[in-house]
Order: sequence, then structure tokens, then C-alpha cells
Amino acid sequence: MGAGFAGLCQARHLMLKVPGLRIGLIDPKGTDESSRDLKVGESLVEVSAMFLYRELELQEYLIENHPPKYGLNFHWPKKIEKTDTIDDYHHIWTNGSPDLPSYQINRAKLEADLLQMCIEMGVEFINGKVKDFSIGSSQEAHEVMVKTREGERNLTARHLVDAAGRKFLIGRKLDNVVTEVEDLVGLETGSAWLRVDNIDRDLFQKRREETNGSASHYYGTNHWFGHGHWVWMIPIETESRALSIGVIHHKDYIEGSKLNSKQKFIDFLKANHRILYNMIESGEVMDFKYLPKIAHGSREMISKDQWYVIGEAANMYDPFYSTGLVLAAHNIELVTEVIRAKEAGESDAEEKREAYDGFILKASRIYNHVYQDHPQHLGDANAMSWRIYMESIFWFGVLVPMFTGKWHHQLDFIKQFHRISDFFFLKNDSVISSFYQELTRAQESGKTLGMLNYTRTNQLAFGYNPLRIWDDFRQNSKYEPRRLNVLLGIRNSIFFLMLLYAKLRIKNSGIF
Repeated sequence: MGAGFAGLCQARHLMLKVPGLRIGLIDPKGTDESSRDLKVGESLVEVSAMFLYRELELQEYLIENHPPKYGLNFHWPKKIEKTDTIDDYHHIWTNGSPDLPSYQINRAKLEADLLQMCIEMGVEFINGKVKDFSIGSSQEAHEVMVKTREGERNLTARHLVDAAGRKFLIGRKLDNVVTEVEDLVGLETGSAWLRVDNIDRDLFQKRREETNGSASHYYGTNHWFGHGHWVWMIPIETESRALSIGVIHHKDYIEGSKLNSKQKFIDFLKANHRILYNMIESGEVMDFKYLPKIAHGSREMISKDQWYVIGEAANMYDPFYSTGLVLAAHNIELVTEVIRAKEAGESDAEEKREAYDGFILKASRIYNHVYQDHPQHLGDANAMSWRIYMESIFWFGVLVPMFTGKWHHQLDFIKQFHRISDFFFLKNDSVISSFYQELTRAQESGKTLGMLNYTRTNQLAFGYNPLRIWDDFRQNSKYEPRRLNVLLGIRNSIFFLMLLYAKLRIKNSGIF
């Protein structure tokens, strides 16, 4: 149910990995690009990109149809009242080409193209609306009633996947959606965004910086920070110079009523990030959307009754770091493996199902916790740059290697993952929570921490920077499951995290 990004990726992944399945895709939207609506999630990162080009075999398609991505850039206004040009901001720039490829994506084009690929592979596309459905079990089929132009169809299936996004088809029927703010570490956000064509790129950056190296600043994902909000700027088309520009705002800082129309959003940018306002004014706005509530989760994602929730139907916390597509990539792989094991009648299929559901729920909670205390840190270049540095340690040292080596499929590793996650992320006095609290303490006491640049090797010790991956898997093509040494990455990441934490505590103490 649902033929957006997650549903289409799930269908293609199943067709590639479990030959012989009969798959139906139900969606009221048509097959053409123009029928696709505006969505958050237009920037891939290392994990979601690898999922598309390795698991879904779309490397050439991505190269030929979507802009390359040159890392992440971050900008904070030097003075809130002056944001006309790039020189009015403090920056952290990507200073070189990424080791692992990634892409900026036009979601409408990607989804239309993926749908056509799925149809050509033998997936049946049912252009209609889910009218009702009943949940079966591992012994009884699910039933889905679909309303199409030709009339109603009744379908039965052994496995039922909800990929219908914020309709929460299974979530609402089974009370499976988590929306309470207190269950989402206090995360209460909304989002406004638009797409604009034919912008004047010189308004962003006229000249190439001497320190830029081999990276394109324009084709990175640019993040602009301010009081209780952050703004993304993503190039989604090369020929038309189309941009996606959007804001995530924390409602206890900025009310939705100040952003819930196109003109209000543009006025907000004019007041807070005039450089982006100028770029929008130089082009043609194609569309606009406001979403009053972003964050939600699920109580269960991979059920013993052979139903599954993926993509936005399962969770979304904040598009910072593009975590929605990352979680979708993990979830889709695990759903495919559960379906494969159950269809093959493997004796450990239920054990896998239970472990994978526990893993994806725990991974979701980790990403949710990454956004705790976000609103008070976003507009502070010192605090936020320390957060980015610390969070990058885990991303490149643990999460990218874990996905690459398919360690999230391994039942023995999942047990270790739970222990590590609880200690570092999820306990009340976890290392990460304590780190964020130290940053807040520095803010409240007026301490100047100084900015940390996650791309540089001279910020911490021993020539380290968080972009380092501790295994030579890329150089020596070690992509087979379990070959990449993720435990080495975990050990070394913990060492440098504790070193960074010690540096923060020392700075907060006033010794240096």
C-alpha cells in the first residue's frame, strides 16, 4: 500500500532478492512525474545512496539523472540583522570530494522512474485508493479492498506492507503510531518548503574559495541556522537550476502560523536569511507545502502477523542528516529478509523477525534522540558545530560501516547493538545526553567553546577527523556481509568520542 519512495524501493528490492513473488503496488497517484507531490527528503547520504546504487542496482541511473552531492555545508549568521551574502555567515564547508558517492534527488522524477522500472520487472500497479483492509496473521491472508476507476477490487496477500506515508493506514487501524511529544524527546516541529526554478547561482557564491579543494559548495546540502530553526538548500536539477528550500521550525520557538503560507515563508527568509530570499526572487517558484507536524514513530514495524510499516508510514523525526531515508533503507532490507525467510520456511524466520523488529525500533529511537535539545543549539555556531562533530564520529565510525557490512542482519551483532545503544544514547544519563547537557551548560554560563570543523584533522588529536572510516573496505572491495570490521570502528569511535567529551568538560571547567 503506497507507491512513494519507500513502497517502490521495497517492491524493487523484493523483486531483485526474492524471485518468484507476486507483488501488487496500490497508489491513487498515476505513473507520470507530474502526479507526484512535494515531499521532504531530497538529499541522500552515504547509507541511503549505497542502498540505491548497490541493493537496488541504480548506480548508472543515479549518475545520469540526479545531481551529485558534495557533502554537507553549514552556515550561521554573524549578525542576525545582516544575512545578504555568503560573507555574512560563519561556515563549515566540505573541503573535498566524498569517499563514498551520494546524490541530490528530484523525488518526483525518482518515484515516477522507479514505478516504471517496477512495472517492467513484473510488479502489478493498481492505480486506486485503499478503501479498507483487514489484518490476517501468519496463517491467514490479509484482505485489501481497493477503489479504482474501473470499480472495486478485493485483494488477498500473505504479506502486507504499509508504505502510504502519513495516511498511517496500519498505524491508525492498530493504534501503532507514536505522536505524543513526550514520547519523542520533546520534538515538536513543523516544516515549510518550496521548489524554485532558474535561480541565479551567483547570489550564493560568485567565486571559488581557495580552500575549496575538489568539492562543489553549490552541490552540497547547505544548512542555514537560526533561532529555533534550520533551513535546507538542495539543488535537485542541473539544467533548470532548480532548488528545494525548506525550513524545520521548533514550535516552542516559532509558531506554525508564521510559516504556513508561501508568502509567510518567503517573508521569514527575507527577515532571517536574506541570501535565500534573494535566490528565490531571482527564479520562479514552482510549488509550496506546509506540514504542521513532522515527528512521529511506531510501536512495531515488522510484525509476527506479517504486516510491515516502512518509510514515513513508520517514522520521521527531522530531515537533518536525512535520517528518514536512512531508516527506510535499513527497514526495507530487513523486511525483505523476513519475507524471504518466511517464504522459504526457514526455521529461524521468526527469530529473525523478532530481532529485526527490535533493531529497527532501537535504531529509530537513536535517531530520535539525536534531536534532543536541538532548538536551543541550532542557532549557536559553537554548540552546533560541536554537535555535528560528535554526531559525525558515530555516523562514519559506526553507522556507515554497520550498514555497508550488513551487520544489522546479524543476530549476534544486534544483541551488542542494543547494549551499546542503551549506554551511549538511550539511558537517562547516556553519554550523548550528557554531551548535549554540557553544551547547554556552556551556553548558559556564557563560555565560548569555539567552532569545531568536522572536516579538518587538526581539531582534536592524532590527526583524526570524524570522516574517517576505520576499515579499508572501499580500497579492497570488502563489501560482502560481515567482512568489514565494524567492531574496530566502534572501539575507535568510542575512544575519540570520550576524548572529545573530555575536551568539552575541560573547556566548561574554565581550566583552559
